[in-house]
Parts: sequence; C-alpha cells; structure tokens
Amino acid sequence: MNRIGRNDPCPCGSGKKYKQCCALRNEAAASGSPITHGGIADIYPTLQAALGYHQGGRLAEAEALYQQALTLSPDNFDALHLLGVLMHHTGRHARAVELIEQALTRQPDFAEAHSNLGEAWRALGRLENAEASYRRALSMKPEYAQAHYNLGLTLHAQGRQDEAIGAFQHALQINPQYPDALLALTRLFQSAGELKKALLTCQRLLQIQPNDDANWHLYAGIVALLSEEALDLVDESSLQQAFSKESLDPQKLERIATAIICRDPQIQTWLHVANQKTDAIGQFAHTWTTGDLDRIFAMPLLLAVLEQTLVTDYRLERLLVVLRQGLLALGTEDGGHVSPIIERFAIHLSLQCFANEYIYVVSNEDETKLASLVAKVVASLNKQEPVPALFVALLGCYQALYKYPFAAQLSVLKWSDANVDALLERQLRQPLAEESIKADIPNLTGIADSVSQAVRQQYEENPYPRWKRRGKLRAGISLREALRQRLPYHEFPEQMPAAPHILIAGCGTGSDAFQVAQSFQHADILAVDISKTSLAYAIRATKEFGVHDIDFRHADILELGKLDRRFDVIVCSGVLHHMHDPMAGWRVLTGLLQPDGYMNIGLYSRRARREVSALRQVVADKGYPATREGISRFRRDVMEGEAGIEVGNISISPDFYSTSACRDLIFHVQEHVYSPLEIQQCLDELGLEFLGFEYANPLIRGRYLARFPNNPACDSLPNWDIVEEENPEIFAGMYQFWVRKRN
Repeated sequence: MNRIGRNDPCPCGSGKKYKQCCALRNEAAASGSPITHGGIADIYPTLQAALGYHQGGRLAEAEALYQQALTLSPDNFDALHLLGVLMHHTGRHARAVELIEQALTRQPDFAEAHSNLGEAWRALGRLENAEASYRRALSMKPEYAQAHYNLGLTLHAQGRQDEAIGAFQHALQINPQYPDALLALTRLFQSAGELKKALLTCQRLLQIQPNDDANWHLYAGIVALLSEEALDLVDESSLQQAFSKESLDPQKLERIATAIICRDPQIQTWLHVANQKTDAIGQFAHTWTTGDLDRIFAMPLLLAVLEQTLVTDYRLERLLVVLRQGLLALGTEDGGHVSPIIERFAIHLSLQCFANEYIYVVSNEDETKLASLVAKVVASLNKQEPVPALFVALLGCYQALYKYPFAAQLSVLKWSDANVDALLERQLRQPLAEESIKADIPNLTGIADSVSQAVRQQYEENPYPRWKRRGKLRAGISLREALRQRLPYHEFPEQMPAAPHILIAGCGTGSDAFQVAQSFQHADILAVDISKTSLAYAIRATKEFGVHDIDFRHADILELGKLDRRFDVIVCSGVLHHMHDPMAGWRVLTGLLQPDGYMNIGLYSRRARREVSALRQVVADKGYPATREGISRFRRDVMEGEAGIEVGNISISPDFYSTSACRDLIFHVQEHVYSPLEIQQCLDELGLEFLGFEYANPLIRGRYLARFPNNPACDSLPNWDIVEEENPEIFAGMYQFWVRKRN
C-alpha cells in the first residue's frame, strides 16, 4: 500500500504539502477534534491509505477507500471533497460537482474546495459557475495563487483577455516562480501582439524551467516576430542557449541574432569597411596576423548563426563576402597555417556558403586564387600528404565538396577536429546519400504537361526549401484536436478517423511532410512531388529526424486523378500557383478529398507580391538568366542600386538570401497570384467552403477583428479582401488556409 509522505503535495489541489493540509484534518479526526464534521477516529487509517493511493496515481484503489470512508462516515468533509477531486481527475466532472458541493455544505469556508469545484465546472464548460467558485475561494483566501491562475484560464476561455492577464499577474505577485502562470501569461501577451512583454515573461519562465522543450518552442516563436526595437530586452545567454536546442527551428532565431551581431561595435566598424568601394580586402588582410579580428571570428552567436541558419541580412552578407575573399587570399599565401580560431571560423563560413547555395558573387580574382588552391589540394592528395583543414573549408566556401573531382579522396581523410567532420557530413556525405536515394524513388504517375516539366527541371536544379531542422520529432494529436487548434471557432464531428489518410501534394524537400507527421497522430501519409532531387532531400532529411513511415513518391498532381484512393486531409502549399492552370490541379485534389475531408492550401497574394512582380519584370527586361551566376549578379545589382529598382522590402524576405529560394521567389518559370475575392470565386466553382487562414503572426487576426469584431471565426473572404486592401503586406508569405466540401 502506498502511504503519502507528509512532505508530498496534498491531493486536494491546495498546493500545500500534505502535512500542512489534509494531514491536519485527518489527525484532528483521529483525536476527536470538533473540526471533523461527522468524522470518526476509525476512518483516519482509511483516509490516510486512500490519500496514499491518490498521490501515487492508483486512482481505482483510492476511490474504493474513499467510498469505504464514506460508508463509515457519510458526512465526512474530507472524504466527500477528496472523492470529488478524484472524480474530476478521472473525467467524471458532474459527479465531482455533486460531491464537492455536498462537502461544502459541511464546511463552506474551505477555499481549496471552492477552487476544486471551479475546476470541475470549468471542465464541464460551465464557465460562469467556474468563475463564481474561484472568486468565492479568493474572497476567503485572497493570496491563493492557484485560484488566481485558474480564474485566469476561465476568463481567457470567455474571451476576457485583459482580465485574464490581470489574474495571472496577481498569481505571480503572490508566487513569482509560478511556471504555469508565466506560461499562460506569455501566450496571452504573444496572441495579443505584445511581444516585448511576451519575451520578458518567457525569459523568466526559461530561468525556472530551462529544460522544457515546449517553453523553448514558445520562445522561438516570439523571437521570430520581434522587431529590432526589442533588442535591448533580449537575454543573449538565452538566445545562445536556444541554438543548442534540437527542438527548435534555428532559422526562427536568425533575424534577431543577426541584428544583435550587427550592433556589436567592432562588427559595426568592419561592416562600414565592407560597405566601402575601397580596398576592404587590404584593410582586413592587415589585421590577420595581429589578432584584431579574433574576437569576431570567435563570437559564439555569429558562429551559431553561420553553422545553423541562413543569414538574411545584406549588411552581414557583405561582410561575409569580404571575409571569404580575405581567407582565400590568406590560404593561398601561407600554406594554410592559421590559428585554430581562424580555421574554425572558416569552417563555419563554409557551412553558411553551402546553406545559401553559393549565392555570393565570385570575382575573377577569386576564381584565379581558387584555381591555385585546387591545384595545391590535388598535389597534396596525389602525394598522400595531409590537406590543411583551412584548405578544405575554403574549397567548401566556393563549391560543395561533393562536386570536386577529388571528393572521394577527401571523404577518406581523417581529421581530429569535429568541425571538419561536420563540414564533410553536410557538404559531402549527405549530398552523395541523396544521389543514391534518388535512384530508388518510385514513380506514381508520369509527367506529361509541358509547364510541369519546366517546373520539374527548376526544382531538379534547385530543390527548395533547403532546411536543416524544423524541430524535434514529437507525438502528434488526433485529427479532430489538430483541426480544433487551427480552427477553434468551427465545429468538428465527434467521430473522426483515428488514423487519417493524408496527401501532401507537392511536398518539395519534405519540410511540410515533417511538420504534418508531427501534427497528426497515427497518420498514413502519402507525399508526392514532381522533382526527384527534392524527394531525395526529403527522404534523407525526414529520416535523419526519426520519421520513417512517410510514403514519398514521384508524381504530377495533374495525373493523380487516376489514383483509386481518397484522403481525409490534403495539404498543397505553394504548388498550385506554379501550374499552367491552377484550377485544373485544384479540381484533381478536390476529387481526391473525402466528402467530409479537409484541405489546406497555400497561394500567393496579389497585393503582397507587387514588389516581387516588379522584380520579375526587371529580370525579364534585362535578361538575367535563372542560373547561380545570373541570380548572384541580379542580387548584387539590386543591392548596389544598379538594377534600376530600389531594394525595398525584398531585402526583408528570407527567400532573397539563397540561390534556390531566390529563384523560387523571383525567377520561377510560372506564377499566379490571387486576392481573397479571387480565392472565393475558385472555391465557389469547386464547391468548397472557406474555414479560415493560418497566421504566421497573431497580429494578422487582430487586424481583422479590429475591422470586423462580430466575426470571431474570421471566415469571410470578402471581409479579408477589405482588410488586405488596407494592410497589403499582411500575407507577404502566402495565404495559408483551410477548406472543406460544402454539404
């Protein structure tokens, strides 16, 4: 039999230790004290045993003993109250209400019982009753932190967000180390767009619970939305620690991390040098041997950004270009003998160049020096002499290592430095593994459409997006719950497929497939794409993160109508608008959807893409080719004001900073754009019902509600057309929305 320890938490939910709560009551019962309210000494051992089982999670045994205690003493307050708590814990909330209310007729001034009654009412959805119970508890015990917290949850559920914030803050005034209240408050601030407050609250939460992945995931979501005005509030140690968390997508941290790097006084000095038209390389070369740059080369945040993310700041990009040129000159001049600090930085810079797919412009002087370096490496390999790690890093700064003719010789060399091994893994082993995978990818359909063939060729050459990680693999949730989280104002059937069949139509490099596998429990996922290079990347990357049961196939959406299958969920993001006839593809997908299925679609916004459309016209007028060299030259001309168009907001887009992404953004062979009204026309033609958008930023929904407060579901596309006309940048990424077949 489990016996509850006197220092254990009391099962009644008071937040006190057992010895400070129900133990006193039970001991009083044993001694015949008047506070027992019908208790007799004989039930004390029974209650003690029941509490032990309750505390230990053996709820069936605890319930039996509580019932036995009530047989001995039907009016005993503690037995009634604690059995009511147990009923709530086991989902029998109505019975919990009956028992706790019965207990309160014996002792109406017990604050913890009123709070527990509120919990049972809240579980039943009776929010007004729950609120009344919590307020009754607080009237008796104003400093009851847990009751303030529970009241906050109830107010939040009622849409009374300001009052909910006040309740959570009151709980924290009583107990500043209350993690649940900090978490709830952080989420409320984030959803309200009060990101500075959300950041500060979340950083407090991380100090208390530094090992909770969910907290770090919340933190990354906040950091991704911060403006540079909040830089002074960012705790750099927390930001640095976030880069070590496998549960996070590091790209969410990059923009703020880069802003912090760029405001460093020494970095700012060199940013100015790199921005000049004078001999920046000469100025840098003068400092190599003095060690003046060592602090920059060893900056932990900079190294983390280079190794784990894609740099999306043109100021830092210019500096990195100059540093690459300077390192190449250094390497060819002194035989690769440099300090460990410089060598490590060169390796991380090489990883960055691989991540951006060598989008930096290469000068004629660079090409000459690179040819000299290649000759030195070949000579060393032929003589079976060691190749300096700096040489390997510099090669990888200008071309992926697997593309050099001597890649096989590099792969068998031994280095003691783990950083070199990481470089070889990323630039050599993984790409070669993808080449092997590609040969075995099964074909599901043919590809006959001419535009489909052109799109396929683009993604064979430049698979997109290239992702390192999208977070740690976690268990998904039921289809109904996953949809409720995304569309909280819509009703869903109680019975939905336990193992939904999901089609990802146009899975690209697998990022969406990975996220779907994490979102939906027991899902049977078919992921198709037009590019085998993209599929090979997807298979390698998803398996690397523990996902082995996605069925990846080579197929054209236009040909999928031949499948003898129907799907509960279809995801097609960023694909239809690249077809010659998007409606033809959308009709095929609609035909594959179960009558009660759901579809997630991503389309470009006409208003948000105005600047991109202008840039596409510049590309067409000036004849920039859709090659790495052409894309690099176009970007250089835009950033230096030589393309006849302002950089504008395009420099904010992360897609401007890698070859495949920039090609997808500006050089794509086919693109269609839409407005909310045009989407409505498509849905009417297809017999689909609009359910709502997904929002990258919670402020987007806030702008809709400010304009149309009587439509909390935010499910009117004509209304959205008005909101977007007034805020043309709110869908700068894409419209991402859910639909279903009309009844």
